[in-house]
Amino acid sequence: MSLFSPNPNRKQVFWWFLASLAIALLYMLLVMQPSFGRDYLVQDDARQHVFWMQQFRDPGLFRNDWIADYFRSIVPWGYTTFYGITAGLGIDPLVLSRFIPLGLGLVTTGFCFGICYQIFPVPIAAFLSTFLLTQNLWIKDDLASGTPRAFFYPMFTAFLYFLLQRSQKPVLWKSLLPCCVTLLLQGLFYPQTLLLSCGVLVLNFVEWQKGRIRLPQTRGEWGFVAAGLITAFLVLLPFALQTSEYGPILTAAEARPMPEFADQGRVRYFVPPLEYWLSWQRSGIFPTLWVPPLLLAGFLLPLLGRFHDRIPLLHQIRPQVKLLVDVILASLGWFFLAHALLFRLQLPSRYTQHSFRIICAVAAAIALTLLLDALWQWYQALPAVTARQTRPLLLGSAALFGAILLYFTPTPPTS
Repeated sequence: MSLFSPNPNRKQVFWWFLASLAIALLYMLLVMQPSFGRDYLVQDDARQHVFWMQQFRDPGLFRNDWIADYFRSIVPWGYTTFYGITAGLGIDPLVLSRFIPLGLGLVTTGFCFGICYQIFPVPIAAFLSTFLLTQNLWIKDDLASGTPRAFFYPMFTAFLYFLLQRSQKPVLWKSLLPCCVTLLLQGLFYPQTLLLSCGVLVLNFVEWQKGRIRLPQTRGEWGFVAAGLITAFLVLLPFALQTSEYGPILTAAEARPMPEFADQGRVRYFVPPLEYWLSWQRSGIFPTLWVPPLLLAGFLLPLLGRFHDRIPLLHQIRPQVKLLVDVILASLGWFFLAHALLFRLQLPSRYTQHSFRIICAVAAAIALTLLLDALWQWYQALPAVTARQTRPLLLGSAALFGAILLYFTPTPPTS
């Protein structure tokens, strides 16, 4: 059986899945290992979001400390409760923040594998998607921080996975219940994830057919969307009703003349236009999306779709691939809305940088698998003599691909 054969048996899928988890664990340990056993080494964002949780173990700490009080006030309820329960079990919050990324990373890997495999049932593509995503996640310290945004990845990939299950499971509750539970957790741990998931949920039930928009046709479909949105509304309602003792959120008009937000400011935000809209970590669409460079292969997927006669494996892509487009549209919608309502929905890049990492990894893995299979099919169709002459080129191409894939090994963050 070819390495690129679709719909393999369960044993083959299991071994590819196991390889995905092994690679993810290896990269995680490479990044996290320097922090183990070093009591005074704390991740940069954990110094803001986790330090005050020592109050769970010693209530006398940080009394009348305005900085601790402020950061406690902005942390989502689910995140605080999670660390509070574990602290009650005797686990130091700062120690937990070092180890929790390992679990979050493995869960993210598992769901990413499942998402790619449901869209394109070729195990090597699912493996490549987890490989590329793992590299990109651990080059930066979002997941390694153990802060609320670290929970985005397992919870958003879980939502996408269970949403894809909807088309495969005729019994509605088998997909609806996990989706609603995931939406609930998103709101409790990182509300921006919930807003994004609601956008994906609505778009996933809307189709474009023959130049016209097709809305859900059955009560089951309408009920699925309604249940998800009602869950989101109930979770977000307390956030909408609460008031902060630190005053209203800063507006764009107030922030623009402040030196702190200027190009050389302490919380640099208003940078030159090209950087502002594309690559800046607080305001851009594509921050941290260029490493590893193989992620850029995801942009080839729409182009490859035009070559069905030359790339037979394209026929294995299922209609569920529409989910990738839904995520892109929902991300961009919230991104521009966050810019329009600047700071009321927090930083605009939070609605694109995290979701695009996942989508680009899946799309790139599918595109790379299609190209590799097309190259292999071309090689097999060559006459025997020509094939022997071409073999060094084929092996060299495979070695180059492997070198590029392995070159961008994550290293411990410097912050």
